[in-house]
Amino acid sequence: MRYEVYLTRKAKKDLDELDPKIRRRVLEALTMLRDYGFTPRLDIKKLRGYRTHYRLRIGEYRILFELEKPRRVIVHAILPRKQAYRQYLETVGQDALAIFSVVTFLTSLIPFSPPLLTLFKRTLLTFSLVPAFNLLNKLSEFFREYKYL
Repeated sequence: MRYEVYLTRKAKKDLDELDPKIRRRVLEALTMLRDYGFTPRLDIKKLRGYRTHYRLRIGEYRILFELEKPRRVIVHAILPRKQAYRQYLETVGQDALAIFSVVTFLTSLIPFSPPLLTLFKRTLLTFSLVPAFNLLNKLSEFFREYKYL
């Protein structure tokens, strides 16, 4: 049950800045995640409000990652607990702002009937905290289906 584990540039920088003792523990945890996946030996929890985002606890540190494919893990940050969620939420907040801007723009251009608007809102809720790029692809598919694009 091997996973592919990738680190973003930010996560690599975070890892390089860690104390050697903590860095070793983080690398052991990432190796275990790569080799065994979501094993009970790792303290992994899904982040509330996100479909594919998780945290892995290593003492006072958190590894914040996303599960992209069934077996691909993208590590976004490795930070002390107090900083981890604040910085992660700021990054996701930028995606949410981009999504809001796109939705506002699209709704001003396209006249929606009430049933279509309800379906559109449900679609947005389903994908609300997915990165903006993925949401734009889903929106394009949605509008193509209804022949708006």
